[in-house]
Amino acid sequence: MFTVLVEPLSKLQLNEIEISLFYIIVIISSTIPDLSEKSKQKFSLLKQHYFSLLYNNIFCKIISNESSTTTTSNEASIQASVRAGHILILCSAITEMTHISSDNIQANNALQLLSMETWKIYQRIV
Repeated sequence: MFTVLVEPLSKLQLNEIEISLFYIIVIISSTIPDLSEKSKQKFSLLKQHYFSLLYNNIFCKIISNESSTTTTSNEASIQASVRAGHILILCSAITEMTHISSDNIQANNALQLLSMETWKIYQRIV
């Protein structure tokens, strides 16, 4: 988990706006079962909208940076695309870890390795 999520997140040094948009994209990107086609299209539009906000925020930050007076619009666009891409990759890492955690909980429930009643009795004995 450290190499997949924590380390890349710390290297990116996201500002507050990027963090907020990152959270929104993660929430919207999660799959919701039994959605109608119309709802799926709406979620797709929402994802595009918030990703566009993220990209434009990064692009404006790069352009307005005083030390990048020689940065052209194309270079700023490339830098913004790369940074936004890195952020989106982290969204998929969070989604993957969520699925793994959910699978572990479901496996534990399915196998019923130790029921809660048995655990309570064991605690009383010890």
